[in-house]
Amino acid sequence: MNTTTKKIELRAWEIAEDLVNVYHMTSSQRKSCKYNVKFSQVSFCKENNFDLALSIAQTEAEEKEEKSVVLEQPKRTGRYVELLTVAERDSLNHGKSWTADGYTVDKNSLNPSVEGEQVCYVYA
Repeated sequence: MNTTTKKIELRAWEIAEDLVNVYHMTSSQRKSCKYNVKFSQVSFCKENNFDLALSIAQTEAEEKEEKSVVLEQPKRTGRYVELLTVAERDSLNHGKSWTADGYTVDKNSLNPSVEGEQVCYVYA
């Protein structure tokens, strides 16, 4: 299980816990709920809410990824470090992956949020 999948699963458990609280809300309180769910979808049990919570977490992750995509990135040449998920998604010619640490982030001037994610060299 990669770190992105773990993050989504952890987020899903948080949402499942929140949905238990939604179950116990009054109908007027549910109107201000940040999750767009119907009362009939929600359970008093966190485990029963997991499937619904997982779909919400996946949607959140997809929206976050869409926001992070930069339009018209400059074309890179030579060898550079890229997220493995991006390299695979864009069918880029890449080498073996590794988990980015602080040194990798500093050396390659990567965004600090990449630390802990799988990265690889991409060959242009």
